[in-house]
Amino acid sequence: MAIVNGFSGVINRFGDGASDRNYWVLALIPIGLAGAWLLARTLAPETAGDGVAETAEALAVHGGQMRARVIPTKIATTALTLGTGGSAGREGPIVQIGAAIGSFVGQRFGMGEAELRSLVAAGAAAGIGATFNAPIAGMLFALEVILRSFSVRHMSAIVIASVVAAVTSRSLARDDLGLHADVFRMGDARELFLYVGLALLIVILAVGFLGLIDRVDRLATANSRLGILRPVGLGLLVAVVGFFDPRLLGTGQEFANQMIQWAAGDPLTL
Repeated sequence: MAIVNGFSGVINRFGDGASDRNYWVLALIPIGLAGAWLLARTLAPETAGDGVAETAEALAVHGGQMRARVIPTKIATTALTLGTGGSAGREGPIVQIGAAIGSFVGQRFGMGEAELRSLVAAGAAAGIGATFNAPIAGMLFALEVILRSFSVRHMSAIVIASVVAAVTSRSLARDDLGLHADVFRMGDARELFLYVGLALLIVILAVGFLGLIDRVDRLATANSRLGILRPVGLGLLVAVVGFFDPRLLGTGQEFANQMIQWAAGDPLTL
């Protein structure tokens, strides 16, 4: 993620030179997506997706075996996508990168399938724990989403990897990780009903969002013959949206932090 942040810093320098509108995004984002598409297509086609489904597939179909070239390829494609302003998340890429590192170590030392599966899940958990300073979330994510099992034999490796990764990243990056929220105190038990309503609303939006992603993915697959024109065209569409509201570009973490500060009583952050 340090590479991605470095790319973003360079891009922000271009943006600082613009006036009200950052016209550079109209060219930069399509170029970044096209470059990422070319790298993935040439070096490791399994890095073309978000990374989570590909990691789960490696466990379910290939017994945890992932090619070593996934590591540098996914880092490069993620840096190009996010660093040039593409609107995407860090969760999927870091899961696949961490899992690929675990798979590489296991294969290198000739471990069996059970140990290899543990290392792949541990690598994914470490990626989440380190990137978001959330060791518990990393552990649960690896067990429930990647392994789809809460087997005790895998849990020790996953817990240790996630906690060590979170502690190490916090000591190195300090306040640059995750969301920044103050201590919250509930003033009235009736607030719980608001949280239940919020959760139900988010579930409805999430289902619709996932359905939209699925439809767009099917549309993109049906037009795969377009080749490099596909990432260029979609990149231009993202750039046009980001041109009018730059907050929608990148991972969205900075905007989420601004929303938290606004909710905490600082309306000037928006």
